[in-house]
Amino acid sequence: SLFSLPITIHHRPGESPLVAYGQDTTYNQVMIEDTFRKIKSRLEQSPELSEKHRQELDELIQSLAEQTAELSKTRPEDSKSISEFANLSTQEAVRNSKRPDLLRHSLDGLSASVIGMEAEHPQIAGLVNRLCSHLSNMGI
Repeated sequence: SLFSLPITIHHRPGESPLVAYGQDTTYNQVMIEDTFRKIKSRLEQSPELSEKHRQELDELIQSLAEQTAELSKTRPEDSKSISEFANLSTQEAVRNSKRPDLLRHSLDGLSASVIGMEAEHPQIAGLVNRLCSHLSNMGI
């Protein structure tokens, strides 16, 4: 699991330690991991999510985090875009005062972040599309 590997990179006061993949870990990979950790935390703390919906999203986020970490080895800018738009989209989907316009813009960005990757990285494109669908349904 991406979130339970054994090497601690650094620790900020008040936050859990960041965990890396091994000695070849890049700064970009650590930042992506941190972004996905924030997404998971946000979803865990969202009172409006049912346990079933939370579990489905958690599984999607876990898979997307793993695929994005792998992608970061060859396409670091694309992997960063995916993680940042996923972060923004989940933030907009679970906010208390809904802003459908902001959710739609963030989801459009998330969808656009995988355009052109479908042939080379079909798994990540599929995960992003599923995540967009789930988050879009939350914002209705």
